[in-house]
Amino acid sequence: MDTRSFKTASLLVIVSLPLISKTFAVDTFDPATGILSVPRVVVGDWRLTWGAQEYTEIKLTVDEVVSVGQTTLLDETDLTIRPDTFDTSLNQLLMPQVIVGSDVYTDVVITIGELISFTGTITEVGSPAYSQARSLQPFYYSYSDDVPQNLRELWEIGIEAAAKYFGRYGPLELWMQGAGEEGLTSHIAKFCDRRKVIGMNVFEPDMPYMTLERCMLIFKSYFQTVQQKNANFQFGAGVQGDALRGYHLMTSAIPGYFGKEYVHQDRAFIGPFHEYYHVMQRAHISNLDLDGRMALKGPTWFVEGVAGALADYAVMDMQSNGTLPLLDGRAYDFFDHQAQHLDLARHQWQSLDDPKLGLTSEEIGPTFYSNSFAAWLLLSRTKVNILETTFYPNLMKKGWEQTFVDTFGMSSEDFYLLFADYMTKEPEEQLAIMPGWDALSRSEKDYYLSRF
Repeated sequence: MDTRSFKTASLLVIVSLPLISKTFAVDTFDPATGILSVPRVVVGDWRLTWGAQEYTEIKLTVDEVVSVGQTTLLDETDLTIRPDTFDTSLNQLLMPQVIVGSDVYTDVVITIGELISFTGTITEVGSPAYSQARSLQPFYYSYSDDVPQNLRELWEIGIEAAAKYFGRYGPLELWMQGAGEEGLTSHIAKFCDRRKVIGMNVFEPDMPYMTLERCMLIFKSYFQTVQQKNANFQFGAGVQGDALRGYHLMTSAIPGYFGKEYVHQDRAFIGPFHEYYHVMQRAHISNLDLDGRMALKGPTWFVEGVAGALADYAVMDMQSNGTLPLLDGRAYDFFDHQAQHLDLARHQWQSLDDPKLGLTSEEIGPTFYSNSFAAWLLLSRTKVNILETTFYPNLMKKGWEQTFVDTFGMSSEDFYLLFADYMTKEPEEQLAIMPGWDALSRSEKDYYLSRF
């Protein structure tokens, strides 16, 4: 077997086995025999944008334990069907979860010992970035010369923290642009040179590289759009995805969230968290045609709503447990932010004769501020982390609507009726679906309700 697979060549003799239909389970380790059972693993070099394969039904032994995350009781843990990662450049196996007796260990990284058996299948999955499997590799950050060092550091803190919270997916590249035209041209040239290094097309990795002029023409709009928005103080960033080229592309520009021009400094980390959540969403959709990808992503209110809601929550959660620094000496006030946005959502909704959640990007504007509350209404029916553990790992297999039904216990059409009713409630009843609202004191609740 070549360098993109396990280190034993014995797998070659069984690559022609027929597909065995199974419900994938979590890895299990038997201490009595020393055997680790791996239902599903994506094998590849996460420095590259192509060449990954998925193996199923493997048994092996452990050579060395490199690192272990948290430990929870099996009967208290939500198990995921997310595949393992075997990075051939590191010779390391990352297991999102592994069951050992009555315990579940998360984010376990090992080096493998001996292959005991392989009774499953091998499937080409293309890019590691869109395989659902997580990455062990560093992200790539690039900045034009006029981006201040403190902004570079804060963006990297934000992206790395979001990856720790939502899972690390890559290859990922952040390209931060300054304000000048000269820097824009040289930065795009650097970007196009990098495409020669890691590949241009996940389906045809050996295809001739496009000319520098052609590359700069195609990608200039990526950089110009976010540069122009930020120059007009429409602070933001974008995840273009670039699925056909097998990596996650994120762009931003100055001035931005962390610049002095942004008045809500305590909220600045929400920017990178929100954009990184889109990376997580896209990482669960294998390389498909554009229409297929759009159908699996779901309606725009959902894509943006869950990203907005969970980015807000993650920043609050990480700052409260000390794993994300404060900005401007202040902690992000999650409930104050939600109250302000709910007030805007109520005004938007009540101003329309027939208000609806936006199914497309063109339809999203009139009820924009309602998106995250639609997400919170869904999540209030289950668990805050259900999207990362269950919804997105099932998306490719079941499709968006069926995954929605299985996760939230209703069709999207029934949910639209439920949300329309929710938007008729009083603010306190609406805010009561927020995680942590019940733990607030009466005076704290009254303060946030004074926002209306």
